[in-house]
Amino acid sequence: MDVWGLLVRKDSPLAAKVAVTPEDIIGLPLLVSRQNQLEEFFVKWSGLTIDQLDITATYNLIFNAALLVEEGFGNVLCLDKLVNTTGTSSLCFIPLKPRVEVHLDFAWKKYQTLTKPAEVFWEKMRELCQRSGGVTLP
Repeated sequence: MDVWGLLVRKDSPLAAKVAVTPEDIIGLPLLVSRQNQLEEFFVKWSGLTIDQLDITATYNLIFNAALLVEEGFGNVLCLDKLVNTTGTSSLCFIPLKPRVEVHLDFAWKKYQTLTKPAEVFWEKMRELCQRSGGVTLP
């Protein structure tokens, strides 16, 4: 399962928190993914109205959004483990409370001829699934 949370700078007052609650995000500049209905999901999770949220920007690449956070332009609502928050990184990830977990799936065309890089990717995915005890991929 993947966990939703907030990507913030380590010098943010929120960085010391174990989890982020809806009350914590009121007035915070937020960057949210352009994925369909994500703003709606965030409103449902928080119980706040869209007017109470300061959504300053949307992103389609988490790498770019992380750069904006590093520069102090806001905080990113995202999934955990998409951005390096270890070691000397200036960023940290704080899960939402109440906790929000999602299940991600892969979809592909069964008889599609794959490029060499896609074949390598597919083989790595098979290995990861087998090692983790997950579903065996064809």
